Amino acid sequence: MPAEDALTIDQPSRASRPLADSASALLAGRGLILLFILALVVALALYWPALPGPPISDDFTFLLNPWVTHPTSANLLALLDPRSEATYSLVNYAPVRPLVHALQWALHPQVSIAYHALNVTLHALASVLLAGFLRHVGIPALAAVLASALFLVHPANVEAVAWMCQLWSPLALVFSLLALGALDRRPLRATLWFTLALLTKPMAVFIVPTALALAWCRTSPPGATEAAPPRPRWGWIAWWTVLLLAFTAAQLVAYGNTGPRARLHGDPAVVVRSMATFALRYLLMAFTSWGTAAYQEPPLSMSWRDPLFLAAAAVLLAIAVRLGLVLRRRSPEAAGWIWALAAFAPVSQWFPFLYPISDRYLYFMLPGLLLATCVAGRDALAQIADLRRRHLADRAVVVLAIGVVVAFGARSHDRAAVWRSEDALLADSARAWPSGVSSLLLQATRAASQGDAASADTFLRRASDHGWDYWTFAQKDPRFGPVRADPRFQALIVELAGRQIETLGGRAHLNQAELMNLAEAHALRHENEAAIAALDQAIARGGPLEPELRARRARLAIAPAP
Repeated sequence: MPAEDALTIDQPSRASRPLADSASALLAGRGLILLFILALVVALALYWPALPGPPISDDFTFLLNPWVTHPTSANLLALLDPRSEATYSLVNYAPVRPLVHALQWALHPQVSIAYHALNVTLHALASVLLAGFLRHVGIPALAAVLASALFLVHPANVEAVAWMCQLWSPLALVFSLLALGALDRRPLRATLWFTLALLTKPMAVFIVPTALALAWCRTSPPGATEAAPPRPRWGWIAWWTVLLLAFTAAQLVAYGNTGPRARLHGDPAVVVRSMATFALRYLLMAFTSWGTAAYQEPPLSMSWRDPLFLAAAAVLLAIAVRLGLVLRRRSPEAAGWIWALAAFAPVSQWFPFLYPISDRYLYFMLPGLLLATCVAGRDALAQIADLRRRHLADRAVVVLAIGVVVAFGARSHDRAAVWRSEDALLADSARAWPSGVSSLLLQATRAASQGDAASADTFLRRASDHGWDYWTFAQKDPRFGPVRADPRFQALIVELAGRQIETLGGRAHLNQAELMNLAEAHALRHENEAAIAALDQAIARGGPLEPELRARRARLAIAPAP
């Protein structure tokens, strides 16, 4: 790095020197082992309330997936094929996650604490690797350790760590940091880590643009007279790009055939404005933890005069200008901004999700934002000419960072408790979004428990207007028992099943589980021939669900005509 890029904290004041020395020791040799142990102890303490939590929501799709719970050689090989029924059942082409889950199922099936503990361990490891990476790109030891501590305790990361099926988030980040850190000296090993990161979670696509930005920042500016920095690994990054393109093709096959079909909005202008506000919400969440919640349903930006959009446009313009300036200076701050932007791109809602914002999506943006902030802070401190004022600023930054770590840690501990049950998550979402689906579902269950069929019907219909069509929840949840025989409730269930049939009918490819749901919806509506046809289509594909599919078909075949 150029001499003027040296961080002020590398020459700390007398008051902060012990902390700086301790941080340097933690990032060297065996000190990294001690740092990992410290990070793991802190992480376990923060996530302790979530450790006994049972499977929740998507856990049933990914952890209890039949290709995971029946890990035959044929089933495991199917996970590697982007066109296989196993991959379609998991929506994304990310074979490393189900392979790890299959190993977990073989070692400790249905032991929730073991699943949680692995996630927490990987998160602690990712935090330590982040500290090492920051130090590798020139951030001083104390700043690197404090930044990694912020990442370790950030409340937005709780969702990515406490949710059992989110194993792929910390694991993919571990592989990503290993790849970026090893590229300069061990490019072949780095390529292995990069490949594993891609095969763990598609969000790892940020690695290539980040590696390109870091390589650019290592080249000497025109007219530079100082010694040339190490030669960037352009050839290896080119190979990474080829791998990325091949992976993207596989992911489009898997996700393109099974992913959601709903649009964020019919007006492209609303989509663009809303994407800008989503980016601003992530920035606010990153720097303040404001906005963390389960099952987020933020409003769309319906007008060019929307204050949130105007603020987002101003902030994004400022970031664009800043990015241009630091790219021209070849500052590693540029790599941080590009990292964050590249991690935001896959979740920006060009391809809409059921919930357009989720805490866990910040998990891959946050390290880039921390890198950009650390470098920007370094540059700002370096501009203070007076040594005494510089040392005072150093100490103020350290004290502020420690205070934020403590405050974030306390909030993360509270948020970890939310992951003890599905009802706790719904309640958390309802507090954040009182008019959202989660709030409506909670109101529906309360009304049903009190025997108020009319109110339960109203709340469920309002949830349906938001795109919710999980009729089996209303049909099977015991809290709807007091109103289940009510004609209005029965009519609603049939209507919701019809909506799900319509939704599934618009898919290019239905996996076996979806075909089974389609058959169940048809059977509820006494459309037995259509139900049997769906089951026959699913049976023809083979796989671990075949026995259950055949049993359901046999029951339908002998069912009396309506």
